[in-house]
Amino acid sequence: ALNAAVTQFHDKINNPLPFIETFDDLNADGWTTYGGQWSAASGAYTVNDGEGYKAVANDTKYKNFTYETDVTISGGANLANAGVIFR
Repeated sequence: ALNAAVTQFHDKINNPLPFIETFDDLNADGWTTYGGQWSAASGAYTVNDGEGYKAVANDTKYKNFTYETDVTISGGANLANAGVIFR
């Protein structure tokens, strides 16, 4: 399974309010998922094993930002992978 937690986007110049998602509220409101079965629990957003699954935070238009996240792969088959994509 893939776990992602404490996701932050903070653009101090163009958007002084940071986007912070800890998933502590047990939901993923504001996220769009593509494939997989996702769940928010224990401060993480988790998806089942599989290929090409993604979760995208909605309405995050930032420039010149700092991005922080923790990604963990647990279980799964050999050669499992995970990543963070931002632009």
